[in-house]
Amino acid sequence: MNKYLSSMKKNYIYGILIILLIASIILGYFLYKEKKEYAITTQNQYNFALYELIDYVQDLENYLAKATITSTPEHGAETLTKVWREANLAQVYLAQLPISSNELSNTSKFLNQVSEYSYSLSRKNIYNEELTQEDLDNLKELHEYSKELKNTLNQLATDMNERKNKLGRTYKRYKDCFCTTSW
Repeated sequence: MNKYLSSMKKNYIYGILIILLIASIILGYFLYKEKKEYAITTQNQYNFALYELIDYVQDLENYLAKATITSTPEHGAETLTKVWREANLAQVYLAQLPISSNELSNTSKFLNQVSEYSYSLSRKNIYNEELTQEDLDNLKELHEYSKELKNTLNQLATDMNERKNKLGRTYKRYKDCFCTTSW
């Protein structure tokens, strides 16, 4: 009878161990699957932020070009207000990228300066003041910087698509040229 109880305890312990092993494997599979889904969702959010940033920087560059050739204060105010809006929205999406703030500081600073400067010029236009030659020269300079930023972002996106890389890995190649010019 002792052998029977001893054998039954062994079988009971083996059964529990097998059930725990199966439960662990199933749990591990579901955790792995959940982690993978989270990684895909996060990467999609980063990609969305990057492409929105690219769109807003392209719009910013276009509006800066228009602002340099605007003929009336009314059109100038409208165009510069759009520059202000696009620069602010670009900053929002820039902040969502998985890149440390030190690496983004020049780009963020540039977008902030474009935003503030265009806002001040739009206020000037709203009060029917003409933009000075210095204002127009500054807008042309900002336009050139925005073209550089646009080209860098487009190249980053192209490289990501060609290599099917994740944003963080691809960005490491561009971190020194993301926006090195501080206006």
